Amino acid sequence: MSIKIIFYNFFNIGDTYFAQPFVKNIIDNNGDKFEYYILSNFNFYIYTSILPDIKIIQNDILNDLNINLSYNDLADLNYYHSKQHGILFINTWSVPLGYYSPDYGSCEPVSQIKLFKILLNIISGSEKIHIKYNDDPLLAIPIFPPNLDIEDFLNFKNSIIDKKMVFINNYPPGGSQLFPIHNVLDFIKIIDYFIKKNYVVLLPYCDEIIKKYKEENNLNNCLYFVTEMFNINIDASCYNVYFCAKVAHYSDIVLYFDTGKNFTYVNKEFLDDYRYNVIRNNKIHIGANDGYYKNLTNSIHIPDGYVKFIQANGGDDIVEKLEKSNYI
Repeated sequence: MSIKIIFYNFFNIGDTYFAQPFVKNIIDNNGDKFEYYILSNFNFYIYTSILPDIKIIQNDILNDLNINLSYNDLADLNYYHSKQHGILFINTWSVPLGYYSPDYGSCEPVSQIKLFKILLNIISGSEKIHIKYNDDPLLAIPIFPPNLDIEDFLNFKNSIIDKKMVFINNYPPGGSQLFPIHNVLDFIKIIDYFIKKNYVVLLPYCDEIIKKYKEENNLNNCLYFVTEMFNINIDASCYNVYFCAKVAHYSDIVLYFDTGKNFTYVNKEFLDDYRYNVIRNNKIHIGANDGYYKNLTNSIHIPDGYVKFIQANGGDDIVEKLEKSNYI
């Protein structure tokens, strides 16, 4: 009987997103030696879009199998081997593994691929389960969901001949990180700045306060919520996140902030588009500090000029720095 490998990660979009290359790496190098599963309540589209045979577990598997662990217990472990059930649970949240490497950086792809190699060596030594793995840094970058259709958006964009488009990632943060946006009014200040410059503004997240601002100021022809406009379902798969990420990639300007849904700009497809001069829009990463930006771009994969950085804190400061920059 083959061992079942269940990959799990109970944290946020960015954490599960950057674990994708690790999961793909194991499946590519081990084939049908194991059975593969994702234990996930959300963001499994990033896996199923490139690994169609992987199985998604959303039921209470610990309780169903009478495994005497809580999910909090499991989250604290790098792995758990249930020999009785022939299951190896592997935690794809890399932060606890940072103990093994002083060079680890959160959301830094190359350091993560090295950390996961350490984890598999530990499993091999302790559990005698030998998992093949390629720690080539070239395999560290997530693969964007292929064949994601945004034709309706492209038709809309081509119909706007007198204005440029800016995509503002107005997602609220999912964690406790320092965030340059303090409240929704900061987003409105940024939106207003671009509308006054005659841009069409696209947002992925339909915030009720921004919706009211749109209605009260008669902005129907210059401010759009992407998921509403193109009837994109918002569900646990997080397909909507990747649809919006691709729309952003095809917009003239994109503003990214320090939250995981924004970090999808680090992927092989978008990087190749820039590298081979297919798409070269203005990607601007805005942070209250440069920690995440440095980790995301401190990689052999990121070509010079792919993304710019502005350090700012709060709506007024962001608008001021945008105005002083040569990015707009």
